[in-house]
Amino acid sequence: MGIIQKQAIKSTFFSYAGTIFGFLNASILMPKILLSSDIGLLTFVNSTTKIMAAIFTLGVPLITQNLFTRYKNPNNKNNGFLSLIIWITLLGAILGSLLFFLLKDQLISSENNAAKYYVFFSLSWVILFVFRLLFLNLDIYLRMNQKTVLGVFLENFLTKIIFLFGLIAYILGIVHFDGVYWMNILAMSFPGLIILLYLISRKERFFSFKYIKRYTVRGREIGNLALFGMIGGIGSTFVTDIDKYMISNSINLSATGIYSVMMLFGMFTSISSINLKRIATPVVADSWKNKDMKNIDTIYKKSAVTQFLIGFYIFLGIWFCIDYVMQLLHFEVLYSYAKNVILFIALGQIIELATGVNAEIIATSKSYKWNTFFYLSLVGIVYTSNLIFIPIYGIEGAALATAVSFLIVNVARYFLLKIKYNLSPFSKELGIAILIGLFVFALLSFIPVFQNGILGILLNGILVTVIFWGLTYVTKISLEVNGLIIKMSKFLNSK
Repeated sequence: MGIIQKQAIKSTFFSYAGTIFGFLNASILMPKILLSSDIGLLTFVNSTTKIMAAIFTLGVPLITQNLFTRYKNPNNKNNGFLSLIIWITLLGAILGSLLFFLLKDQLISSENNAAKYYVFFSLSWVILFVFRLLFLNLDIYLRMNQKTVLGVFLENFLTKIIFLFGLIAYILGIVHFDGVYWMNILAMSFPGLIILLYLISRKERFFSFKYIKRYTVRGREIGNLALFGMIGGIGSTFVTDIDKYMISNSINLSATGIYSVMMLFGMFTSISSINLKRIATPVVADSWKNKDMKNIDTIYKKSAVTQFLIGFYIFLGIWFCIDYVMQLLHFEVLYSYAKNVILFIALGQIIELATGVNAEIIATSKSYKWNTFFYLSLVGIVYTSNLIFIPIYGIEGAALATAVSFLIVNVARYFLLKIKYNLSPFSKELGIAILIGLFVFALLSFIPVFQNGILGILLNGILVTVIFWGLTYVTKISLEVNGLIIKMSKFLNSK
């Protein structure tokens, strides 16, 4: 867990910092300075390129997760595995661009009228699509080489900073909206460009027919992985937007906007786990290759405890400070009725956290096809539960539907790994962690409400931190967490 822990700390910092800047950009600055049509155009180009890039990876992430360890050899440039990725990526870029030009008129006329009047829209769309596709397929290659921090820094942090500069330039009158638009294209394209240049600087083998011949003998296996990877990628992409789409159709766009902001706070609980999963994937894949089931079980259990502790701590901080945050942002009236969206979204994420890196274990095993089935099931469950709960509970019903869906899918993943491989995320330490979380939640529920928002945030934040991590340290349920607490204490004492 040493490699996982070290990279997770750096990745988590960039992820949370990037999320804060992203919230500043999307929820505070953009609504105040841009027209709704301008925001719509930015949203349209970002969301469509994201979906198309996920589809036209042509399953490279799953192919890499399953096959890379068989060819991994740093002394021989990993037997030219990158060449396989590049050729598939090139094919995906061509197919995706052709599909866009075939569907362009329908997409623009039905989704975003502003786009049809923008002269360089098609050119900018293709540029962004290609570089997002490059990032997805090259980042998984770096991750499997246990180099995860660069991708997180580029995608989660640097993109937000670059776009923020564009918004500031717009506020100062240095650029018009055209400048903001192209700054967005630059920001979102930058991760793919930088990773490409990084791999070129390492003199990796890109377009090599010599190595491609080696992989043709596994054509059928690669084809299966590509197919199931594409389907799973499509499913996982659509899951994140189904609820917003259904809210906009069932209620209105205003409700969708409120839900999106409150959902962001709930999703904040799981940011650190995303990085942990990215880092754990190559370690788990190596363990499968070496048939080291003990290590997989250890990672499974430790990841559940670590993810739950960090995620529940973030949830407690948000839940007991959100009223004060909304007060300071003057959003308290608008968002007061939607507070439970945070609760239900966070609950769904906490369920995901408490079941560890189950999806990553399945994805790197011979049972990878089940992951595709689970993602498709999740789409169906989210859709059906939204149909049931939105008419009854409104936007809070959409959040409840998400929590129920995550519960069902993670129960299914648990039974698959338990029955097939005798693996389980549950341990005595996880049980204690859950009890600590519930105890602190109950205790802080008795804290009176403060009139001063800043004072309320400070006091609740201090209480959550001291009590939660104090109990975690005393019970010694995670040696990794205790080690971090000791290091942080020494660092603070030295200042």
